[in-house]
Amino acid sequence: MPTDRTKREGKRAVSSDLESQIALAIKTGTVLFGSKTVLSAAANGRVKAVVVASNYGGVELERLKEVCAFGEIPLIVYGKSSVQLGRISNRNHPVAVMGIRSPGESTILGQVERETAKRRRGR
Repeated sequence: MPTDRTKREGKRAVSSDLESQIALAIKTGTVLFGSKTVLSAAANGRVKAVVVASNYGGVELERLKEVCAFGEIPLIVYGKSSVQLGRISNRNHPVAVMGIRSPGESTILGQVERETAKRRRGR
């Protein structure tokens, strides 16, 4: 039976893997920043995935969820704040929303597909 420590370590490993894949997508791919920009791009089908910080919410998040669901665009909730998302994005300001147009060498889209498949099998 896993202990609390192993649960935390496993969560940290997933989080750090997501962080490294986001950073790699920014470095080698094409990424958009900002809620209005990403919402517009998602509505027009110009992004392959959307990443939101855990502290992003309200009406804007609900609208983004609707647009992503309609366009079948994966919405990835980054488990940390917009300040942390800004740091791994090499920005000097908080980043609440980012859209991935091209993942580059990152495998972030493959991870999303695998997690979605796991959830579907679990149903």
